Amino acid sequence: MFHVSSLPARAFDALIARILDLPELEAETDELFALPVSPAPEPLPGCLPAGVALPNVEDAAKMLVKLKLIRGN
Repeated sequence: MFHVSSLPARAFDALIARILDLPELEAETDELFALPVSPAPEPLPGCLPAGVALPNVEDAAKMLVKLKLIRGN
């Protein structure tokens, strides 16, 4: 697994814990927000530390679906 964040590790972990504690959305409910998935990775390669791999768009989308942040096909 991987993540890119400017938050300190403890703050990032606390944020993820809050997200995971949210109740499940009903199947008929629309997304609360839309993530701009395709333009998001464009500036990242220049910001990553040496040796940190940037996931491709497909892998990033799969992870967002797995985390239930976006809907899959």
